[in-house]
Amino acid sequence: MAEDVVKRTAEEIKERLKGHFIEYELKPFAKGKCVFIRIRKRGIREAAEILSNEFSAKLNTVSAVEHASFFEIIYHFSLCERGVLVNLRVEIAKDESMDSITPLIPGASFIEREIHDLFGVRFEGHPDPRRLILPDDWPEGVCPLRKSYKLERR
Repeated sequence: MAEDVVKRTAEEIKERLKGHFIEYELKPFAKGKCVFIRIRKRGIREAAEILSNEFSAKLNTVSAVEHASFFEIIYHFSLCERGVLVNLRVEIAKDESMDSITPLIPGASFIEREIHDLFGVRFEGHPDPRRLILPDDWPEGVCPLRKSYKLERR
């Protein structure tokens, strides 16, 4: 039963995202009510707007995962009325930036700033790109959660 709702929801989102959609995968997390949808990076704002406005989705958080040659940014949404967790996955090269969803969903502000501080991912169009976690005198381009970061011991 739960898988039917998740699959139907994934298919509806796929139809709405058309050119931005790449693939989706149903996951057994949260009692089978979880779907991961991979989209093209240029579609993140439109996807966030569609989920918020048409599916009454609420943004839970945003995650960043560093892979060998790219970052994966995952936007975690809850569709409370359906009991479904929708995770939008976007892959970007390590030297690329991506659009901010903060102008559409103000609650994304701090988490996008945090990801910028710790991973170095730039969010274009963010209304307040100041540092959030790292001190103002932290060296530019030094990202403590990147695999290449080496802690200096004194």
